[in-house]
Amino acid sequence: MILASFLLLQSSAVEPQSKTISPSLDLLHSMAVSPASFSVASFNGGRWTILDVEPASAVDTRVRFIEAYPACGSYRVREEDYTFENVSVAELAGRADLCLSDRNVSAVVSSYRSKKREEPRLDGSLGTAAQCGTETVIHRLPSRSDLREQTFLHGEESVTGLWQLETQITERFRKEMEYEPFARAYPEEISEKNQYLAKHAATQIRNGDFDAILPELPPNLIKDGLSRLSDAMPDAEEATSAEEDQGVVENIAALDLEKNIRVTYPQMARIARIQGDVSVRIRVDGETGAVMDAEGLSGHPILVQAAVSAVKQWTFSRPYFGQNPVEVVVHYEVHCPMIVESSVMSTTSSRKKKRAKKGTK
Repeated sequence: MILASFLLLQSSAVEPQSKTISPSLDLLHSMAVSPASFSVASFNGGRWTILDVEPASAVDTRVRFIEAYPACGSYRVREEDYTFENVSVAELAGRADLCLSDRNVSAVVSSYRSKKREEPRLDGSLGTAAQCGTETVIHRLPSRSDLREQTFLHGEESVTGLWQLETQITERFRKEMEYEPFARAYPEEISEKNQYLAKHAATQIRNGDFDAILPELPPNLIKDGLSRLSDAMPDAEEATSAEEDQGVVENIAALDLEKNIRVTYPQMARIARIQGDVSVRIRVDGETGAVMDAEGLSGHPILVQAAVSAVKQWTFSRPYFGQNPVEVVVHYEVHCPMIVESSVMSTTSSRKKKRAKKGTK
């Protein structure tokens, strides 16, 4: 009986038919192996998302939410970790059969493919990798937009569920934490732990650890024929640096602020590439937590003025029992100089003009 089913599966893989595939998959499901860990990576809206799922203990599961996206002419990476208590890896996998062989998944996906002759869409494409016993099972899947929707919606849940993994896990996180991953990820609000995790993730991406499942770069971002994100990823320091030009307050989490006004980067200072550290002494009203006075101790005068203006609007925890006066250091570093942005725009504009002229000839 098993041999007959196996032969049936082989024939269906060559000529995929939804009616002949399902019985064979039913047999495979009864023999299914639950993943010990798994990862799913997708590309949507110009961003790559990686969910790395592994057991945190005998009963808990840790999920790493990793995001990579273009910024400042390069790429940035951030990471947020969460441990689901009393939830197993298999439970997070849901109905998606991550351990089903790629040959059989490909056979099912072939039956969903649209017959329209169009270029494959990158948005919505994804990959998965699962540790199934001693084997690592990898699936590279097309965008749902390239599949026949009705056939897909009524298809094999163990396969169609692969496209739902990221959404289901993210939604579960949102319900438990009451916010979306990265919703609080302003550069000055990222904890030292998350900054360390992001650097580790950037290093992994650059080393090619996720190449097997990460969708490739869009055609307009491919340079010198290098189509992998790992080829374009900068070093960890650059990949996790502030993506906007602003003052980053050192150890801001330790200040216990109730109201935190972000420190702006003066436009004149950006254009002139003025950067460096600013030291500010703050006197706090112990009863109200309001800033009574702020005085610049060191740094470029233009940067000092911006830093003092921002911290004067802060409110500390009330009543305030911390060090008083308290000194803070603000780091200013130009990441996206306006002159570079302008030159890139000029280059793009000149290329369009050249193409237009060629088209008129």
